[in-house]
Amino acid sequence: MALYEAPIWAKRLSASSRCRAKHNQAQRVAAIRIVRGYRTISSEAATVLARFPLFDILADMDASVYDQTRAIRWGESGEDPDALEMRRNAHRQTLVQWRVRLEQPQNARQRTVGAVLPNLEA
Repeated sequence: MALYEAPIWAKRLSASSRCRAKHNQAQRVAAIRIVRGYRTISSEAATVLARFPLFDILADMDASVYDQTRAIRWGESGEDPDALEMRRNAHRQTLVQWRVRLEQPQNARQRTVGAVLPNLEA
């Protein structure tokens, strides 16, 4: 529900730090509930433990899949890839983006993120 019509507003979410903060706050609450943690858990640790990538990354994934399928539908792309394979590739790219964000120095120092990060894609 939080990503409803994400391809339409994904670019605005990425551009606006205020909107991104609102989404991250809601996602943090959900992730803490999923992992049954305390409110003192950082957002990064809660989302890693819940295996719940950030909304802005997921919205960008949905937007890229939408753009690719739209290009195929309108004949702008010469390729005709399988829709499921296209979605899987987008998901892999999302995990890579998430890992890059989590490997930033301020996040990687956290013990929880540092412990889970090597096994994130497993």
